[in-house]
Amino acid sequence: MRRRLFAMSRMESMQLLREARTVHVAFQPKHGPLVLRALHAVVYEGFLVFHGSTVGEKTEMVGADVVVSVEETIAELPSSFFDAERACPATTWYRSVQLKGRVEAEGDLGHKAAILQTFMDKYQPQGGYVPIDADNPLYRKPLEQLWVAKVSLENLVGRSKLGQHKKSETLTHVMEQLWSRGDLADPAAIEWIRKANPDASPPDILSPGEDVTWHCHFLSPRDAWEAGRLVEDCYWNASFHAEEIGRAFAHSSAFVGARCIHSGELVAVARAVSDSAKHAWIYDVCVREGSQRIGMGKRLLHILLEHPAVRATPKIHLSTKDAQGFYQQFGFQDILELPPRPWHPTRMIRQRSSM
Repeated sequence: MRRRLFAMSRMESMQLLREARTVHVAFQPKHGPLVLRALHAVVYEGFLVFHGSTVGEKTEMVGADVVVSVEETIAELPSSFFDAERACPATTWYRSVQLKGRVEAEGDLGHKAAILQTFMDKYQPQGGYVPIDADNPLYRKPLEQLWVAKVSLENLVGRSKLGQHKKSETLTHVMEQLWSRGDLADPAAIEWIRKANPDASPPDILSPGEDVTWHCHFLSPRDAWEAGRLVEDCYWNASFHAEEIGRAFAHSSAFVGARCIHSGELVAVARAVSDSAKHAWIYDVCVREGSQRIGMGKRLLHILLEHPAVRATPKIHLSTKDAQGFYQQFGFQDILELPPRPWHPTRMIRQRSSM
């Protein structure tokens, strides 16, 4: 029962394996001690594939049984989250996958070329090279000299330890503690815990509204793209495309939003860029038309200002054309109303076309 409780779906397991930048492979050579190697790998047509020189230790994997593992730490939880005195409850919550199988060598040059192209797509997506083709003289000899090995994905097992064995009130307490602690990875940890335990109540600051759920981090790249689409038509984004705005969301220090309970769509978003010590800059505060004037904007900004990446900064900046009254409710002032500095500042900007 406990094993099933922690089991990840095959889709989630595959996603974690695909996204891993490095995998760990353990095997027993015919002669010598057990070997553990860190390797680059890709998923290709039902196999996990890695490569290397035709000489060396890795070639001894062919025909051997191996164990491949990938892990992702979600949150390190101190004992004080669970007990005021005992050290024993300290733990780490994580996601991991393990693959067991026998290594096969890949000898077909066409397959080798396709596999190596998959490696380039993953590790050098920006291009900058001639695409790999077995018939291209540029690659034929290197492909012949390259060792490529694969392991079937049949025995892939995923496991996530995210509090599934805890009571709902304990999970809510842990999420409250994570929000209070405010390490930069804690908002993502809160959302992973919520995803694994949908019946647990979120921390108070993220308590759901009548028709929306509130989130302090989004776990999928699609979320950033969706946020970009939501704010694309706002006046301040007139010179940017949704894809560019989505990248801005993906690389921001803080990302807050609301999803409609019924449709799952984003109906409100805001983001901030912060150095977590001196300054934070708020951007792209937007509530979808039809969801405005019901207090959602206030709730959105309140969560953003209390976000771990923003709340420790003494100076929070934003620009607005016509929402001065809204932001004044949160203590924002026109910069011209502040006492003059002992030195004269010049606001400067360097503009260039988007990349």
